[in-house]
Amino acid sequence: MARILPPIPPYTKQPLPMERVTVPMVFPVLGGANWRPSYNEDWKTHRHTGCDLIAPKLTPVIAPFAGVLGFKPQTFWIVKDDGWGCLGTHLNDDTPGTSDNKSSIDFMFAPNLVPGERVKEGQLIGYVGDSGDADGPHLHFELHGPDGLRDPAPSLQQARRLRTPLSTLSSLEQPTNGQSRTDGCVRGFDAATRRLTLLLLTEPRRVTFTLTEAALKALGGASAITALSRSRVVSLYHRNKTVERAVLASSASNSSVPRTANSQPLVRLSGSALSGDSALTRCAAAELAQFSKLSSPRWIRTGSMALGPLRMRGTKLKQAAILGLTGTPATLFSQDIVQEALRYSGFTRFGGAVGNGRIVLILADG
Repeated sequence: MARILPPIPPYTKQPLPMERVTVPMVFPVLGGANWRPSYNEDWKTHRHTGCDLIAPKLTPVIAPFAGVLGFKPQTFWIVKDDGWGCLGTHLNDDTPGTSDNKSSIDFMFAPNLVPGERVKEGQLIGYVGDSGDADGPHLHFELHGPDGLRDPAPSLQQARRLRTPLSTLSSLEQPTNGQSRTDGCVRGFDAATRRLTLLLLTEPRRVTFTLTEAALKALGGASAITALSRSRVVSLYHRNKTVERAVLASSASNSSVPRTANSQPLVRLSGSALSGDSALTRCAAAELAQFSKLSSPRWIRTGSMALGPLRMRGTKLKQAAILGLTGTPATLFSQDIVQEALRYSGFTRFGGAVGNGRIVLILADG
């Protein structure tokens, strides 16, 4: 899998680049959204780096163009082969039907996505939300050229509108004889009752089915189902909730995210209780001190690596983690443990320090 760095827009009061460009794309919110050109507006503390596409919570967000995907909680980015890319943020972080800010990543992104793999134009990415510092449901959308930010408004004005996301499944048999077909990724299996729970591929909802013996065998048995990657798509052919046939569908995003290597431990922090190398501990403690002081949006840059954004509400961290890594800033986000932590741990802020070939990365939620 390819690994790509997230684009880092400037947090500045200075005017942003205003060269007009039009990048061919589909509109990133399914069916369209209310929006106005707001790029480069003075928002008192900073210039607005994109356009806000206002739509109801859980409206599908789709890939505006094909490219390599990266994401972390609330935010995704896509980079095309020609170096142009986009970033979208404020994806849903609520349990459907609530405003609890406690949703898992399952209700934020499409379940078959894997960071570092390619997505197609129009493919489902996730769902509109009001996460972070959003003042209502919307997708904050940025356009990035090979040499920096550009106004996304001209491209959005010319963008094609889609009514349904592009299917990423290869050609599958249609259901027959009164059957229905449901596609999704496994989120639970009870071997004793043969009850299998899918997170649907087309909407943020989990549905439970009962497998017949034939369907269980087609999926390789209970142990094979339990070992399936969270991103592997399963197609169930069923009557009501009884599955008569099951197929592991071919998809562009079927490889699993590598697991954490024992040599690169993810260490959870509580207050100032740090562990590990004393030099790294001192470095991390200094970074954590900066985290705890932040009460307004701010960008941090350390050495040659852009770190942020950090949007802290209040002065206390809910949770944090430290990763002591080796390498260079350019390879930071290519490391499997970083990808796994950003994808599954729920951390939404990050910062760190670089020096002497070593990297301290702080992941935080507060």
